Amino acid sequence: MRCIRNAKLITHRSQLQVHILAFSAIVGSQATSDFIATSVNTNPVVIRRINILLKKAELITTQIGVVGVNLIHDPEDITLLDIYKAVTNLDNRLFEVHNAPNPECPVGSYKRPHPSRHMKR
Repeated sequence: MRCIRNAKLITHRSQLQVHILAFSAIVGSQATSDFIATSVNTNPVVIRRINILLKKAELITTQIGVVGVNLIHDPEDITLLDIYKAVTNLDNRLFEVHNAPNPECPVGSYKRPHPSRHMKR
């Protein structure tokens, strides 16, 4: 069930990130955490935490003491995959296989090939 909960969190964060980036593209440097939070009906702290992810992914810039968020790239150049990567931080891996499953588990004890061997870019 933790997997499902994490998937919902990623989906929710991705939606918020898309909103933040779109809002920032439209409003420009006036897009403060408070202003964005009001537009998505959430707490500004949630927006600030997501902005940290967006900044680490080099999608936005923020400055201490300066109001607003600025996009680093043109909006047309930012893909949903860029946004997804900013949320998940999986370094280009969409599927992560844990290396130490419980050997007593009927699923974890099954030796299977790594999914990336079956996927093509």
